[in-house]
Amino acid sequence: LANDRISSILETSDRSLYFLSDQGSNVTRLKDGAFTRYDVPVGPAIVTRDGSLWIAQTGRLSNIKNGHLTSYGATAALPSRWITALGEDDRGLIMYVDHTGIFRLNNGRIEPYSKSGDNYYSLSYVACFYYQEEGVLWVGTADSLVRIQNGKATGFTTADGLAGHWINLIYDDRRGSLWFSSPRGGLTRYKGGKFIAYNSRIGLFNDEIDCVLGDDEGNLWLSSPTGIGRLSRKDLDDYAEGRAHSVEKRVYV
Repeated sequence: LANDRISSILETSDRSLYFLSDQGSNVTRLKDGAFTRYDVPVGPAIVTRDGSLWIAQTGRLSNIKNGHLTSYGATAALPSRWITALGEDDRGLIMYVDHTGIFRLNNGRIEPYSKSGDNYYSLSYVACFYYQEEGVLWVGTADSLVRIQNGKATGFTTADGLAGHWINLIYDDRRGSLWFSSPRGGLTRYKGGKFIAYNSRIGLFNDEIDCVLGDDEGNLWLSSPTGIGRLSRKDLDDYAEGRAHSVEKRVYV
């Protein structure tokens, strides 16, 4: 390994494992038993549909595909600002540049996300993106959830049913629901145009949720400072549909 401190691990479609270190500003690739080191500033990272690993940092984008590293900076018109989040829509890579707005990478240069030229610079600190195939981009920010559709941005907060204003991760369970985690509020479900909040008042083990993943049975696994929690799909559905007033949980510490 290039560094003993590993901040994230991602796998690409060619069965490569990438170990990212934000402390040493380097990346280690493990492929077919061989290790390769890349000296790359590490920040937000994603794997895109074409099998690329993208890593963002202040004023820089790094792309690793099939072991080959390509970097983008000032020549790609990237401002010398922190890139807070990466995502992908039907046209390719998108990003949020701090205090500047949402942009996309097109032919090696960045341009405003919207075809109209609007880059939504007014959005608060952006933590995550999720794109739905029907043309909806969900944006998790530090003070709201934003939906961009047909160029129009609509914001949602706890007044609309969210468990917390700050949205740090968006998970699609492929069963008709989107889930939004909040480090200050808990977990929110979106289905059929309605938000349902799950928090400690109805049995959630912690209101600081950092990550959400689902398993093959539709159960949710949540990470928090007090452990990893498992919520059953049945309990989640029962509460959302009014058949129960709380949710059961199993916590691993």
